[in-house]
Amino acid sequence: NCAHAAAALRGKGFTVLGKIDDGINRWAAARGTPRSTEIVSSPTGKVLDVGDPGAQAHDDAVHIPVELLWSRLAELHDDEQLTVASGYGVRASVAVGILERAGHEVSIWSVRH
Repeated sequence: NCAHAAAALRGKGFTVLGKIDDGINRWAAARGTPRSTEIVSSPTGKVLDVGDPGAQAHDDAVHIPVELLWSRLAELHDDEQLTVASGYGVRASVAVGILERAGHEVSIWSVRH
């Protein structure tokens, strides 16, 4: 539901301005079908941890909290494969959207067991 999604995004530091009726279908009609992001069992390329600020980053991962990802995109090379180390929740989804919009190839590595 939209209210729950908006509350989850606000809880992650984002401002929610409204909703778009039938947004996915309208996006697909205007720009083509959205990408499908692969969920992998082991990371490839640079590992990006988008967990809470102050949280312990995964070994060998670059830690950029999702709230800071837009402002820190320049730290990531355009031509490198990125694997987001995260659960399947809001942070991973938002990070994938930001990274794909910036032109990166992205996969998700769930570090939850």
